[in-house]
Amino acid sequence: MEQQLRAYANNPPGRLRQRQGEFYPFTDIGPSDSEIQAWLVQLADHIKQSIESGEVPRPSELPETRWEWHARFPELGQFGGRFSQDMPDEFTDHEAAVRDHADSTDRTLVARVVGEIRDAVPLPMS
Repeated sequence: MEQQLRAYANNPPGRLRQRQGEFYPFTDIGPSDSEIQAWLVQLADHIKQSIESGEVPRPSELPETRWEWHARFPELGQFGGRFSQDMPDEFTDHEAAVRDHADSTDRTLVARVVGEIRDAVPLPMS
């Protein structure tokens, strides 16, 4: 991720690569290209520092943002998508959705979602 951010900051994709679907354009939120480039490099520096220092949130800490939840429990987020408003159109009940996930998903990913559920359950949530 760090290297991808640096590569993107140093060589932003042009219109052709965006039209080919290789990259999505940034929504114009006001900062100049150079400010966005500096922000991407700073973000890459933070990721590198975090990896090198090994500093991560303690497992007992509750994620605060949507990004933190998805970063900590990526497979649980994918699994939870089966229980959307459209679930009754696809599955007869919750058990059928769970069975479908177990039957149609790589066993490694199923094991990960089980582990993530075990990690999420004891978190201090209201």
